[in-house]
Amino acid sequence: MNESTRANPIYVALDSKFAPSSANTPEPVFEISIDPSTQKINLEKAQGGGFLRFETTLVRYIQKEDVVTIELWSIKNKKLLGTLTNKEGQWSTEDLLKIRQELKIGGAQVQERVQHRPGTDTSFTADLYNSFEGGLKDNADIGKIALILTWAKIGLICLCIVMVFGGVLYLKNSSGFNMNSFLNAYYIFGVGWIVFCGVILAELILYVLWATRAYTNLRRLGANMRFSDRQVGWSFFIPITWWIYPYLIVKEIWKKIQLRIQDVLPEQRVRGAALINIWWAANVFFQVSLIYIWVKTRIMASALISELQMGGSGADYIQEAENLNRYSGITGIVAFVFMFIFPIFFARILKQEKRLYRIFLKLKVNSVGQETVA
Repeated sequence: MNESTRANPIYVALDSKFAPSSANTPEPVFEISIDPSTQKINLEKAQGGGFLRFETTLVRYIQKEDVVTIELWSIKNKKLLGTLTNKEGQWSTEDLLKIRQELKIGGAQVQERVQHRPGTDTSFTADLYNSFEGGLKDNADIGKIALILTWAKIGLICLCIVMVFGGVLYLKNSSGFNMNSFLNAYYIFGVGWIVFCGVILAELILYVLWATRAYTNLRRLGANMRFSDRQVGWSFFIPITWWIYPYLIVKEIWKKIQLRIQDVLPEQRVRGAALINIWWAANVFFQVSLIYIWVKTRIMASALISELQMGGSGADYIQEAENLNRYSGITGIVAFVFMFIFPIFFARILKQEKRLYRIFLKLKVNSVGQETVA
C-alpha cells in the first residue's frame, strides 16, 4: 500500500501480476481508496479511473481457503464492475482484508462468503484485523503475578514441611518440654497460616482474572469458545463445578491459543494437554481425599468415644485410625509431588499467549505503519 497526501489511504496492486483482460474476465483494479466522507470508492483500472458510490455498489468478499477476492457489482445493472484478488499475487492478502474492513466501517454494502478449509479457520487473519477496533488486552502481567504467587504458595508449603520435621527432631533431642519454644512455634505457624491463606486467595482471584481475559481475547480473535465470560468467572467458586469447569476452561485456552498461532504460522505444532490432565486428576483426588479423611475422622472419633464410654478398648478403631493416617500420608505425598505440575504447564500457556499477543501486535503495527509511513 502506498501513502498519499490525502487522509484516506491508497491501496495499490502488486506490479506485473495481471493476466490480459478478456470478455469473460472481470476488469482488474490496480488502485483503490475508500472515502467514507463522500461515500465513494475511488478506482484506477486499465480502462481509466473513476469512482463508485456506496449506495449503488454491492461489494462481495469471497474467501475460498487462501484465495481472497473482492468483487464490485452495480446494484442497478447487476454488472461486475471490477475485481481485486490475491490469486497469483495480484494483491496482498493484508491489503484486501483492510480494504474489506474499511468498506464495512465506511458503510458500504458488503456480502461475505468464506469457505473454510477442513480442520482450520481461514477467517483468523481477518478476525485479527477486526479485533484491532476492539483491541486485545495484554494478559501477561496478571499471568506473571499469578505464577509468582503459585511458586510462593509452594515455597510456603515446603517451608512448613521443613519446620514440622525440624520441630519433631527438636522434641526428640530435647531433654524436656519448653513452653516458650512451643509458644514461639505456635505464633510462627499462626502468622504463616494467615500469610498462606492470603497468598491462596490472591492467587485464585488473579487466576480467574487471567482466565476470563484470555477467554475474551480468544473470542475477539474469532475463536469459538465453549463458555461465556461470566461462566468462566463463577465456575471457580461453586462447589462441584470447580472440579470440572476450570479443567475444561484451561484446557480449551491452551488448545485455542495454539490453533490461533497455527492459523498464522502453519509450522506451529499443537501440543496435547497431558500435563493438564495429570494435574487436574491429582487435584481432584487430593480434594476428594481431604473430604473423605475429614468425614472418616469425625465418624471414627464419635464411634471411639461411644465405645470407650461403654467400657470397650477401642482397639479396632485405633487400628483403623492408623490405616487412615497412612492413607493421609500417601495423599500428602501425591499432592506434594503433583503440585509442581501446575506452574510448569501454566508457564507454557503464558509463553504461548504472549507469543500470540506479539503476533497480533505486529500485525496491528504493520497495519498502522503502512497507512502513515511513506
